[in-house]
Amino acid sequence: MINVQLRKRCILAVDLGSTNIKAALMDYDGALLTKTSIRTPKIYDHFYVESSAEALYQAFNEAVRGVLSEKYQVGAICISSQMNSLLLLDENNLPLANMIYGIDTRGEGFIESLTELISREEIYKNTSCPLNGIYWPGKLLWIKKYCPEVMSRTRYIMDAKTYLLYCLTGERVIDCASASTTQLYCQKDGQWWQEMLKVLDVPEEMLPEVKKPYELAGILKKKVANTWSIDTVPVLVGSGDGPAANISSGAVLKGDCCISLGTTAVLRYLTDTSITPADNFFSQHLDGNLYLQGVRINEGGDSAEEYIRLAGGVEGQTEGCVFKNGVFYPHAPSENGGKMTAVLNGILFQIYNEAQTFIKKEEIKRIFVTGGSTVNKGFMQRISNLFGMPVFILQNGETFAGLTALVLIYEKKASQLYEAISQLSLKQEIFLPENDISLKQEWEIYKNL
Repeated sequence: MINVQLRKRCILAVDLGSTNIKAALMDYDGALLTKTSIRTPKIYDHFYVESSAEALYQAFNEAVRGVLSEKYQVGAICISSQMNSLLLLDENNLPLANMIYGIDTRGEGFIESLTELISREEIYKNTSCPLNGIYWPGKLLWIKKYCPEVMSRTRYIMDAKTYLLYCLTGERVIDCASASTTQLYCQKDGQWWQEMLKVLDVPEEMLPEVKKPYELAGILKKKVANTWSIDTVPVLVGSGDGPAANISSGAVLKGDCCISLGTTAVLRYLTDTSITPADNFFSQHLDGNLYLQGVRINEGGDSAEEYIRLAGGVEGQTEGCVFKNGVFYPHAPSENGGKMTAVLNGILFQIYNEAQTFIKKEEIKRIFVTGGSTVNKGFMQRISNLFGMPVFILQNGETFAGLTALVLIYEKKASQLYEAISQLSLKQEIFLPENDISLKQEWEIYKNL
């Protein structure tokens, strides 16, 4: 039996992703103490991706129980979650239907209907969200049409993290970055956008309170604490998985660029405005006057894995080729490594192309990369070579590090994100740019295809 007074104090960090739910106990210096991962429950049906809220909580609970240890004393809990998910609940906070995941695109067919109610320009100017079926308005219009009885009984609307926080604390809160991805939040005003709420007939009382990611959501319910055999500790508001990954990567200052290579490939750039350079970019209100602007890469993440499989994987064709828009073009520098490399370079070129606005203005100061592809050192070197600037990778810089940083701010051990992430003992790997003539030739070919 371990002496309670000798137990090491730690942070319970949980990342609810689209593919996996990962839980970890983190030391206050950023060291990973224990970790587990289980599959996120999902039901696929064409463009629909959903799960029962109960199944999601059960999986979350299983992941948490898998990391708890009597050797460690949990001092705080912080959660990150997939963004854009949608759950409708009744007056007793009971789910009325399955939770619709963020990657679900059923709202795509209702974008035109939405723009008949509010112009595209007004929607984008106020929410900084591209017109896309993943956001709440399109999904809510779908529910109004096909499940009107569900909508009529709805009293509360939540995303996945808000639901988990409610289960843990009894409070309904959402962080400002996650609120930004609902397309119901006015980023320039920092509050729910009344015009959109009126058009959708959604009273503000249905929505969670918007708070900063390092603020308190509530205290862990005693019933849950007893189930986990831990104390009734503070539970923080947390953040979306994208912003949390950005913080974990070390990209926390204006001018920092984070390239995230996970289930989806995303370029995110830190700036002091929600006004984006193009209407395919999104913006997420991170904290105060700090915003994450970004764009999703079509050929990244899961789709890249499929393209690599079609290419024959590592053993595939080795002749030079260029990959763009799902097509292999048989003309490229012969030493470029073939289809496998072409797919990765194609993702890289699309990221580089989207970043041109920032590059030309010399607004990108540092590049950080996070996600599973960071194990491919050759790919990391090519990113540095193409951008012509150093690429930084924080070892163990998973989403958990970002959640740990938020706890440090909450507990007054740091005053801002840069200070918090700097306090963590994370090993840093740096790739310095080299003169890669073959890669530059391939980029020129790619541009002209």
